[in-house]
Amino acid sequence: MSEPDPERPVGHDADILFLGRAVTMDDERPRADAVAVRDGRIIGVGSRADTDQWRGPHTRVVELDGRCLLPGFVEAHGHAIAEARMFGTDLVDIRPMTVATPEEVVGTIRKTLAARGDEGATFIGWDPLGHGPDLPDPTRDWLDELAPDVPLVILTQSAHLGFFNTTAAKRAGISRTTPDPPGARFGRDARGVPTGTAYEAAAIRRLFPDTPNPRAQFAAALAREVARLNQVGVTTISEMACLPDWRRALLDPKRDFSRLSVRLRLYTPVEETPPRGVLPGEGDDLIREIGVKIWVDGSPWVGNIAV
Repeated sequence: MSEPDPERPVGHDADILFLGRAVTMDDERPRADAVAVRDGRIIGVGSRADTDQWRGPHTRVVELDGRCLLPGFVEAHGHAIAEARMFGTDLVDIRPMTVATPEEVVGTIRKTLAARGDEGATFIGWDPLGHGPDLPDPTRDWLDELAPDVPLVILTQSAHLGFFNTTAAKRAGISRTTPDPPGARFGRDARGVPTGTAYEAAAIRRLFPDTPNPRAQFAAALAREVARLNQVGVTTISEMACLPDWRRALLDPKRDFSRLSVRLRLYTPVEETPPRGVLPGEGDDLIREIGVKIWVDGSPWVGNIAV
């Protein structure tokens, strides 16, 4: 390989040049030996003989040394924003991969409530399948026993179902006269009194009072989620239930998501009617709205899935 020409325009130079085995996903040329990248984008794919056109005095050359360079993974159905919001807050993770046994789950709930005092606590990951059959029945009475004076909310692993105590219901203003949100419902007894269960996202969102979400915090939470995804090679992600306030923040022309290192594709859930005039394709290559998520089924965890 020849030395780079110092007279070449810098604009043609790659920032990084990968040399070694690369998978292209191109049927006409499924393999390559060199991949050139500038400003975070691939500008050239070819053989080692082609590299002079991309190699400049400041190009960083990375020899793969037996490793294989793969295209980024596309995560086609997920909830990247929801996960960023949930795991970037004070939500407590009790999923089976984090807290393994029913005894540990109950212990974690008790310890967290004791530590947080008057603010109460919210947990996610309640899973009778993953934790085992000895997980207690999360009735409203049981939750009130655990937290008689502070709000307590527990979300299932799937987040399609939430359990809440009496104090959480009072905080949210949920009572016998509270109507069920579109596409969701509250569990009720024969008299119509809420029993401490909230089915589907629209009902679960009612459990939490409105709290400020500064744009900087939103961007920081998303950046943390993106970094986690980058570690496993994901370069395109989706949010299959993009709520109106998330959409406004993400598609705001003044947004600052400079640390976003994946493409993000947004879908508005059917129960959240998009504003009039909103069309698929709004946004740019980095963040773009795709369409509306329509679903007529449910979750096996909640028991509302058709079989």
